[in-house]
Amino acid sequence: SKNKYIDIIANDTNSTIGDYASHLLSSVNKIVNVYHNHDKQLWLSFNVERDHTIILVSKYGKNKHLLRVVDILKERKIPFLVITSKQAKEWFNEI
Repeated sequence: SKNKYIDIIANDTNSTIGDYASHLLSSVNKIVNVYHNHDKQLWLSFNVERDHTIILVSKYGKNKHLLRVVDILKERKIPFLVITSKQAKEWFNEI
């Protein structure tokens, strides 16, 4: 809630969920961008400022590309949330 900027990383159909979330978050004065292109997702993870919060939306959480992005965000201490249908305990054991 502290950060004004929110970046959503999602692939395929999940990017539609990201677009809808963007619309809702904009109504509470957040600046939101949705990244569905792999290159832009990776660029974001290397270059995003710490005043941003990242939301990752993944159906299963096993996408190697998204796991790499999470590793970069963790290393850079960028705040992030993961939304997935997979059990959270299983997800965090993998990252």
